[in-house]
Amino acid sequence: MFTTAKILITPTKRGWTQVYEENGLVALLSLEGSDEESAVELGKKAGEAFEKSYNESKVESPLSRLKEAKTKTEEEFKKNNLSIAASSVSDKNFIYFVRTGDTQIWANRTGTIYNLKGEGFSGKIQEGDIFILGTSAFFNSIKPDILDEAFQGKTPLEITESLSPQAHRTDNPRAGAVVIKPSLPQLTPAPKDSLLRRLLVRFALMLPERNFNAKRVSGKDPAVQAHSKTAISIGIVLLVILIASIFLGVRQKKANDYKASYQDRLVRAENLFNDALAQKETNLINARELYKSAQDIVSALDSEGIKDEDLEKLRANMAQVQTDILGIAHVPSQLFLDLTLVRDNISSIEASFADGKILVLDKAGNRVISVGAKDKKTTVFGSDKLSGAISVSAFNGKTYVLGSSGITEVDSKTSKVVIEKETDGLSPLKVFAFGSNIYVLETNGTIWRYPAAGTPNGFGSKQEWLKKESTPISPVIDWTIDGSVYVLGEGGSIGKFTRGAKDGFRLSGMPGTLSGATAIYTDTDTESLFIMDKAGGRIIETEKTGTYKLEYVSDEIKNANDFVVSSEEGKIFLLSQNKLYEIPIKKK
Repeated sequence: MFTTAKILITPTKRGWTQVYEENGLVALLSLEGSDEESAVELGKKAGEAFEKSYNESKVESPLSRLKEAKTKTEEEFKKNNLSIAASSVSDKNFIYFVRTGDTQIWANRTGTIYNLKGEGFSGKIQEGDIFILGTSAFFNSIKPDILDEAFQGKTPLEITESLSPQAHRTDNPRAGAVVIKPSLPQLTPAPKDSLLRRLLVRFALMLPERNFNAKRVSGKDPAVQAHSKTAISIGIVLLVILIASIFLGVRQKKANDYKASYQDRLVRAENLFNDALAQKETNLINARELYKSAQDIVSALDSEGIKDEDLEKLRANMAQVQTDILGIAHVPSQLFLDLTLVRDNISSIEASFADGKILVLDKAGNRVISVGAKDKKTTVFGSDKLSGAISVSAFNGKTYVLGSSGITEVDSKTSKVVIEKETDGLSPLKVFAFGSNIYVLETNGTIWRYPAAGTPNGFGSKQEWLKKESTPISPVIDWTIDGSVYVLGEGGSIGKFTRGAKDGFRLSGMPGTLSGATAIYTDTDTESLFIMDKAGGRIIETEKTGTYKLEYVSDEIKNANDFVVSSEEGKIFLLSQNKLYEIPIKKK
């Protein structure tokens, strides 16, 4: 079945590593001792427990048997930091692996060296395959170039002779490894009952039974001529059958060769996916890595034009759980409202949300269109005093527009300038009304606050909101406020500030980068932070600390100008080319 060679360091009371072999099973175990028992005593018990669990398992699948033995032994010796790497070979030329703890599995296939990831996987054996099962302490003691060079050895013994000197220098009893070289059985194929043979037998049975009488006959004898014609007919039929049989045989061989060209990769992808499912609840980060590895294999098979029912089934199964594992939801955007039905010649540039209403700023018409998130009821604000509009915000029933005159409060009938435009070189970019105050964001990241006051216009003089020790994000693209201020900068950088000071915020666990981010949103009623990556056609949902939660993917996002979120309605509203689209928020 296979040949092996081991590299083991002398065990001590505190550390032990050993390899067990039995009936196609190879298991490397490593653990630490305790105050009550030495590592050697515990190691023997662990080895016996693993072998017993494997041999007494009732499951038929070799991989499932390995997983069951690993899980039971790991649970029994979890206080001793048990690490396991095990392998078994089936009579169908498949090899199965499990690993846990501080172990690694490396492989050399046709000169290419792989670090096999995952906690349980399998593959079809190819001639010349070599595998190394070892502890992390072992692999950390081996320089990469030494490992590459050793893998060129033809036999396990040659490989261990190259690696042993490096490993023994560590004098670490938990540094151990086993080299495995499976062997493919050279079987003499049993004779097959071919199509040609079956047809020949059938034709033979159809021929009439006659007694053979030896006599001389004339070539002109009618009986001879009849027999000749029959023989020729049978010969032609047999020739056709022979050609058809050859054709069918060649076609079957091509089909077998075709399947063999990708079968081991497909099995590998299936095992990676199954491992991802198994670890989804306990180790989501590892589950995502396993899923992506399976996804890469499936994509490669697709790019090669592989057509296989098992591949189609795997792709469908992966699609069903993609949202749960990767946190990626491919969602169709539905048209919510065509704004051109409300007003002609709209040039929408920005959206805001307050009091259950979506506020769309129409730059061309210097007006604001208010749309009910629940009932789509529309109202239009604007007047001759509203000009050069660049940003809109609302709070507590009042709507404010930042424009060429300053900041103007507008409603469906009137408007008044509440903060005059200043001439001290400011470059205002966004306005935000929050908590009775008005905040203005400049292009260089400076934030001004206009506090509510008993003045004729209702607001006092501007105050610089960021504390001196807080470095502003610059240049800025967008911002949002929920009590803290979140500022989106170029390249996808995000800064969170609370009471003027920089607050803890770091994006983590997110797939890809946010280099194409153009908008950001949250509010006091929304538990998450949302960032629109227009270039990537996605909206990222994170915790307000930056931890990744989910990714919404939709083609319409690539055309969007802005977006808002209504937690009450459970929807993301996209402002795209004078239309509002809706995307349902996924519930966790």
